[in-house]
Amino acid sequence: METALKTRLSSIMKITGMALIITCTFAWLAMQGFSVGWTGFGKPADNAVQAKTLWDWMNLILVPLFLAGGVLLLNRSRRDVEGHRAEEHASLEHDIARDNQQEEALQAYFDRIIELVLKEKLSKFSPDEVRNAARTRTLSVLRRLDTERKGMVVLFLKDSGLIDREAVVDLCGADLRGASLMNAKLSRANLGGADLSGANLIGADLSKAFLDETNLHGARLTSANLGGAGLVEANLSDAILSQTKLNKANLAGADLRGCHLHDAELCEADLSGVNLNVGDLLGANLRGAKLGGAKLLGANLSKADLSQADLSGTEITNSELEKAKSLEGTTMPDGTKHE
Repeated sequence: METALKTRLSSIMKITGMALIITCTFAWLAMQGFSVGWTGFGKPADNAVQAKTLWDWMNLILVPLFLAGGVLLLNRSRRDVEGHRAEEHASLEHDIARDNQQEEALQAYFDRIIELVLKEKLSKFSPDEVRNAARTRTLSVLRRLDTERKGMVVLFLKDSGLIDREAVVDLCGADLRGASLMNAKLSRANLGGADLSGANLIGADLSKAFLDETNLHGARLTSANLGGAGLVEANLSDAILSQTKLNKANLAGADLRGCHLHDAELCEADLSGVNLNVGDLLGANLRGAKLGGAKLLGANLSKADLSQADLSGTEITNSELEKAKSLEGTTMPDGTKHE
């Protein structure tokens, strides 16, 4: 609708522009030739019969041409509008068809997994071929779904007890990019090795979840609960973890470059060897955290609580440490205790 309106306005502006040009031409001719008899704008020099003047020819030729041009422009404008409407209609029909296909694929997937649970007794004790069948079907359907339905698959598997810590359906390598899981209840879920880059996990409960080697690049985890979660060597670069609970989480070797941990809770978290270069730790609570061998160059530690934390071997400058709110009892990079 907006595109059609823009097209119509463009055509109207073209017509108006032509009309202004012609009007200005007439005005100029009137001023230049007012006293010249042959133009037809002035009074004839005598009462003799004169030949056709310029004004007469204009009436005979230019005015009809102007009217014909206006009609052509209007017709073209109408065709353009109709063409855009046809394109929009085709695009809408395509979107509806694609949505229907995804919905059918999702329902077929649910039916098949339920069938495996009821008939094949799908569980962690099931034969490898049964579990592999469930995994293959899951990975296949996820590649075809939008972000909303990807989230629905994850919640279905969690509610079915198929992706708990000892996962029945292994989601390693699963395409969960951009999955919509806002406020999802995924405590103790096993999402290890899955691709959750750009996922919406705002306010999600991922406490004690297994997320080792999971790709969470650019994921939104604001106010999420990751307390006690396993995030060993996970990719959290550019992720948003503001006000996120990461108490006692294991983030050893994780990639946190450019990560936003504004006001995050990281008490007693294991951050050994993490890459937090240029990370945002403004106001973060790192009391008792293990940061041995971590990279914190360029990180924002303003108002961060590093009391009792272990910073032995950490790559960080003194100027960055001075911005911290507290260093009481902290083990400094050189191994000394800060008083």
